[in-house]
Amino acid sequence: MTSEEKELIQAIQAVLSPDLIPKDYSGRLDNPMFGHCYHAAEALYRSLGGKTSGYKARRGVDDDGVSHWWVESPMGEILDPTAAQYTDFDKTPPYHNAKGASFRGTSRRAKTIMERISNRPRCSAPADSLSKALP
Repeated sequence: MTSEEKELIQAIQAVLSPDLIPKDYSGRLDNPMFGHCYHAAEALYRSLGGKTSGYKARRGVDDDGVSHWWVESPMGEILDPTAAQYTDFDKTPPYHNAKGASFRGTSRRAKTIMERISNRPRCSAPADSLSKALP
């Protein structure tokens, strides 16, 4: 994982909040990352340059039948800003059944995350790369 990828993941994690969780996934107060995977992965994907830069959206279904989203780097590494929703509970994310996926437009939640991380003073990702990700 590159330093840019790691810093972006940390910045995204720092700005995730309950208001971003879709209603269908709310109510899991014991698991603060649950419900954030789609928009967190989308924000990461777009901030890193997406398909043009060699990144791929990935989706898998976990043992509970819930879809989980993450990003695959050009080097084939898993970049998962919400992996803790599994690992903090001694579960394994569903990387083993990964399927290619795509994000439908730029979601409102991903835009909010990208705006929040571009305004964070500690985010060392080039502001230029973040502004390119916003439509």
